[in-house]
Amino acid sequence: METPTSQLWIYPEKRRYYRVWLSRDLFGMICLHCTWGGLDSARGGERREIFSDWQVARDKLELVAKRRQQHGYNCIQ
Repeated sequence: METPTSQLWIYPEKRRYYRVWLSRDLFGMICLHCTWGGLDSARGGERREIFSDWQVARDKLELVAKRRQQHGYNCIQ
């Protein structure tokens, strides 16, 4: 069984965060969860994508990581 993957990025100047993690749902599909928002407020958002292949989901997570770094976020986990 695969271990769920999680990453957290912080943008200290704008006090923002972005977090993603992979998990399996009850039907065996892989779910990529994305949450974002402000460090000082309760405002934010959430998105989920469903994949049937673990490697495709990991590739998408790596793409998200690359975009976060391009936008100035620092990886915490």
